[in-house]
Amino acid sequence: MQGKYVLLDFWASWCGPCRRESSALVALYDKYNNQLFNTGSGFDIVSVSLDRRKMEWQEAIAADNLHWRNHILAAETSKTIAETYGIEAIPAKFLLNEKGIIVGVNQSIREIDHYLERQLKKD
Repeated sequence: MQGKYVLLDFWASWCGPCRRESSALVALYDKYNNQLFNTGSGFDIVSVSLDRRKMEWQEAIAADNLHWRNHILAAETSKTIAETYGIEAIPAKFLLNEKGIIVGVNQSIREIDHYLERQLKKD
């Protein structure tokens, strides 16, 4: 994913706020996935679920049409990952630029949209 803007999205199928913003995430992904930016090309989302039940996680992905990379953390791993990223609540989001540097933490979808819009390559 080097050279792309990436939104690292921590969520769970049982998280009401996570599920309510799914349609906005899909719209954001569809809008910017194949765009050219001033300093990179493309946008991707990597969703990381804190679910414990794989079936519920898979059903949520299908129901919400989350058509990008989705991962579920093993129970023993989720605490370590949460501590590494300083996650105290979900949804939690980290926007990385094309160099992998975090440029946004827990921004709203609207704020992420505005940021990416400003980064678009102008002809």
